[in-house]
Amino acid sequence: MDGSMILLAASTLVDLIALAAAWRLFGAAGRRQRGALERLRDELAALVADAERRGRALEEALTGHETRLRALLKDAGKVEEARRGRPRDAAEARLLRDLDRLRPARSA
Repeated sequence: MDGSMILLAASTLVDLIALAAAWRLFGAAGRRQRGALERLRDELAALVADAERRGRALEEALTGHETRLRALLKDAGKVEEARRGRPRDAAEARLLRDLDRLRPARSA
C-alpha cells in the first residue's frame, strides 16, 4: 500500500466515524424531540380537560344563578301584583269600597 491508499483509507474511516456520530446524534435528538412532543401532548390534554371541567362548572353556576333570578322575578311579580291589589291608605280603601258599591247600581 502506498501513502495515498493509506490516506484514502484513513479519510474513509474518519468519514465513517463522523457519519456514525452524526447518525447517533440525530437519533438522540429525534428521541428527545419525540419525548418533548409527548410531554407537550400530555400537557395539552390536561389543559383541555381542565378547560372543559371549568366550562361545565361555569355552566352549572350560571344555571343556578338563572334559576335564582327567575324565582326572584316571580316573587317580585307576586309582590307587585299584591301591591297593586290593595289600597295604599284608608282614603283609597274608602274610595275603592264606594266604587264597588256603585258598580252594581249602574249595571241594574
